[in-house]
Amino acid sequence: RAKWAVGMPSQALRMAIKAIDDGRSHPDSLYMCVTLCFSILLGNGLSDQAEALIEELENVAIDYKVAVRRQVIDILKGQLLLQQGHYQAAISHLEDCLAMLPPPKMSVVRTDALQSLAEAKRRTGDVVNALLAIDEAIDLARKTLGIFNLADLLRTKAEVMMSLPHVEKDEVENVLSEAADLARRQCALG
Repeated sequence: RAKWAVGMPSQALRMAIKAIDDGRSHPDSLYMCVTLCFSILLGNGLSDQAEALIEELENVAIDYKVAVRRQVIDILKGQLLLQQGHYQAAISHLEDCLAMLPPPKMSVVRTDALQSLAEAKRRTGDVVNALLAIDEAIDLARKTLGIFNLADLLRTKAEVMMSLPHVEKDEVENVLSEAADLARRQCALG
């Protein structure tokens, strides 16, 4: 994800595929690798491989990681559905997951789910709840110091803000400036 964030999508994809392959030796590792690398697959247009990974996770022994298994799969399904343009179905999966995954448990997973939920809600016109979701994700990232994707969370917030009927241009510019400054400090290329 760090390679992806700094603008190296080819390297990020190679590393993601290797991490997922290595993670297959242990179900817990596979869940975490797929969760952390899923957006890289989707960002590279690999929806078929992403869907196959969801199926693979569903086939992992049912008695392993029961506490978070369903939530992780719902997040991934929600992200895939969002990518495919099925916004209402994405919202359903993401809300189900978030209801079962209280903060700050699995904070990286939760921030990803909240960001995807914000994007899906914005696309359905539910901008107020989209803003609530992305603000929660940003607050969680700051509280847990999981700021590696904070610039992207801020980008999503700016997109949501631009969908509001009455928004001050300066407010959106401030959010985008903060995102750009953070990305520069993290040596991101884009």
